Amino acid sequence: MPRTRALLLTILLPILFASPVVGFRLYRPVLRNAGRPKASVARPTPAPLRLTAQQPRAPPDQKAVIGTEDAVEARVGPQYELSAQQGVYMWLSGLFVACLLIADIIGVKLFEVTLPFEVLGFKTVQHTCGMLTFPITFIIGDMINEYFGEKAAKRTVYMGFAMSSLTFIVINVAQGLPSLNAPFNVSQSAFDQIFGSSKMLYVASLIAFMVGNLADIWLFTELKKRTNGKALWLRATGSTVLSQMIDSLIVTYLAFGLGKTLTGQVGASFSEVLQIAATGYGLKFVLALSVTPIMYLSRGFLHQRYGLEPIPPDELD
Repeated sequence: MPRTRALLLTILLPILFASPVVGFRLYRPVLRNAGRPKASVARPTPAPLRLTAQQPRAPPDQKAVIGTEDAVEARVGPQYELSAQQGVYMWLSGLFVACLLIADIIGVKLFEVTLPFEVLGFKTVQHTCGMLTFPITFIIGDMINEYFGEKAAKRTVYMGFAMSSLTFIVINVAQGLPSLNAPFNVSQSAFDQIFGSSKMLYVASLIAFMVGNLADIWLFTELKKRTNGKALWLRATGSTVLSQMIDSLIVTYLAFGLGKTLTGQVGASFSEVLQIAATGYGLKFVLALSVTPIMYLSRGFLHQRYGLEPIPPDELD
């Protein structure tokens, strides 16, 4: 209570002392002219309003059009709209980055699903929840590569890597800020447990993402050249299967092998790394086989809705 009263006095006292001074300055002309008769001021008669059939339009560079679309074009140049192809590329790139960031955030949780039958010798699937969205990045990467070329696909991968790196930096900054001691606030331990459980795994995922997606782009382009643009199923499935294998090996080795060793822990042996990677790759392999129908469906949709055509093999870089 004493602090509250002191704070209120600190705020109110300057206002109380300043009010007479401010009021005197505002009403000084009124007080000075008090008692004097007001002089009558003749008001000019407004000119009659004349309507014309059509008012001439001022050119865009004049002040008469300030605030209109013409004025905007005069100041910053003509406004362009995205074409259908540019819009598709923007949406695909945005979905690519969103799936990557979601996979990085929810990847700290592991799930276990018991299958009704064995798939490639596995009865139980154990993996991170990042598998819900991460494989979609390979599908979108193949779609961008098919319709916009290798450079556009690499540009999207670089953008995803940059945004994911920015997310990692911001999360670490937020983790380092002092926590507010309030019952409604999230505790520091809970925040650290969710976002800081395994920084090495996050870094390993970033590196594996970059290498795996660049390998997927290269394999997709080479298969398209060698098949002369035919056999979409081969380049879509083949590039994803091989690139996912590279991704699984890199992320497993960096997270459980080299990463553990660098932090002073006992790292997994090479055979253990292969076993862990094979467990996750089994699920990725099944997901890679489902890419082909999605690619064919998206191909028909993009052609009918936006008129997009795949880049011919002779025009590839």
